[in-house]
Amino acid sequence: MKLDPKSGEKTVQGNVWVRSSAQGWVPAKAITTNINALWAKAKARHADACSTCHAAPAANHFTANQWATLLPVRGGRTGHTRKGANELMFRWLQEHAKN
Repeated sequence: MKLDPKSGEKTVQGNVWVRSSAQGWVPAKAITTNINALWAKAKARHADACSTCHAAPAANHFTANQWATLLPVRGGRTGHTRKGANELMFRWLQEHAKN
């Protein structure tokens, strides 16, 4: 991971962000160009995970930072953390969160 101090910092909702980049290798079969298929999987996981206890809130019901805080607390009681099978769901929630 490389931080790029020349690009500066940006503060969003009280959090400081610094542009960074990373390099690595992944198998070609692990890469897809169909983001809509990935988002569909994540959306379905969200509906399944949340509906165990309540209706799943819309992704844009919370901000990205709120999802980062809520998912481990609410979902943690039932094993819905930000890791493992829920990693894609968590990314989808943040990408589709309200601004």
